[in-house]
Amino acid sequence: MLSHRRVRRSQVTTRRVEVALGDRSYSVLVGHGVIDQLESLLPKSAKRAVVITQKNIALQPEFDIPATTIVIGNGEEHKNLQTIEILAQKFAEIGLTRNDVVVGVGGGMVTDIAGFAGASWHRGTPVVHVATSLVAMVDAAIGGKTGVNHPQGKNLIGAFHQPRLVMIDPLVLRTLPPREWRAGLAEVIKYGVIWDRPLFEALEAAPQL
Repeated sequence: MLSHRRVRRSQVTTRRVEVALGDRSYSVLVGHGVIDQLESLLPKSAKRAVVITQKNIALQPEFDIPATTIVIGNGEEHKNLQTIEILAQKFAEIGLTRNDVVVGVGGGMVTDIAGFAGASWHRGTPVVHVATSLVAMVDAAIGGKTGVNHPQGKNLIGAFHQPRLVMIDPLVLRTLPPREWRAGLAEVIKYGVIWDRPLFEALEAAPQL
């Protein structure tokens, strides 16, 4: 598990990738210690934040505005409407409005759930993702795909709800087990096959993982 140590902003080198979607455009920020910039990049309207995460994720943002952390269960059995109902109840108790912000800190399951909860609450509440797995960094946290499972199939219930911001700190990848690495690299290879021939050729030439 990787504990987060705050990094002075002068030490942070950030790469910004723009996702161009007109009025729904947003940035993906990549860099060591990038999470320390989160407070200044939240929607200006946000008076409170809700962080959705899991108990095995040590990376946690710090805020000056009031913030509540909600820990959801691990495993696909928790990726369901019951978890969304629990989150909605917490949102109501906190008094979360559509001008506040939901922050998903975790892998693909967390960003899927946080994104769908944000899409559903008040018919659309701003969402920010702090991706901590390779799958989340290259796929789940980007593109606005949100959703939960149904007994009849995976991700059958969901919505497209673009995040306001995605943050990626490559240092967290040091804690990933080999299985999670391979799952993320499979997504990278898939995109290489679909769109980027030089990337695919570079992956073909790389040593076997």
